[in-house]
Amino acid sequence: MTGLLWALACASAPAPGPASLEPLADPEAQPLAALPPAPTRRVFIAQSCYEQDNRVMRYAEALAARGDEVDVLALRRHPEDPV
Repeated sequence: MTGLLWALACASAPAPGPASLEPLADPEAQPLAALPPAPTRRVFIAQSCYEQDNRVMRYAEALAARGDEVDVLALRRHPEDPV
């Protein structure tokens, strides 16, 4: 019976070592969800004309407005359009 009580006492005892392994919290730190996303570099490849594909235009312009670097590879409507 003594061996069982000793095993139960050891199982419920805290592990030896520092009282807390958690780092001290920075009072001015923000949670990760509150931080804005870091700007990234994006490329869109579309098998359509940029000016006629609203979906590609909206995505590219929204990412550029948020600060991302965006390149779009798309078809030209006319051969004389600028590259």
